[in-house]
Amino acid sequence: MRVLLVILFMGLAQMLYGHGSHGSGVMAGVTHPILGIDHLLAIFAMALYAKIKYPEGAWPVAFSFVAAMVVGGLLGINGSPLPLEETVIKGSVIVYGLLLVSGIKIPVKAYALIGVVIGLFHGHAHGVEMPDSTEPYKYIPGFAVGAIIISAFGEFVGRHMAADEVVRARVIGGLIVLGGIWQFVR
Repeated sequence: MRVLLVILFMGLAQMLYGHGSHGSGVMAGVTHPILGIDHLLAIFAMALYAKIKYPEGAWPVAFSFVAAMVVGGLLGINGSPLPLEETVIKGSVIVYGLLLVSGIKIPVKAYALIGVVIGLFHGHAHGVEMPDSTEPYKYIPGFAVGAIIISAFGEFVGRHMAADEVVRARVIGGLIVLGGIWQFVR
């Protein structure tokens, strides 16, 4: 129940402060994934699922997602187009939520590949939305750190869920799916 309250308060904070980056430099990068509910939910769900399904392989999966974000961020900053960016980002929230809801376990390499593709799109959005008041060499490490913080939270929640708490993971996944659907209809 506490986990659901934390997610609720994180969503409430995002609604109060809005999406995007705040500040400049590293802080602008850190705040983008944390304050963007689409990024927050997708990264959290990605890490939670990874920890539940691949207890020893969760961090390599999360780091491959973040590495792809960095590459995507560089492409976005340099103006390289990426079609259907917002659709993929919003859809990723639903995909990761559905994986939690379903309880299925896909091969870790396939899951990591999905994460790399999705991470590329999330990073591209960060790069495109980099504030003019900051520099890429500060902003990119900042959003990587923000994504790692969210991943650590997802990993922490997954680590502390007992095997009999699968129902909670499915409820969290359902809430994440609803958050993804909300992103499409708002």
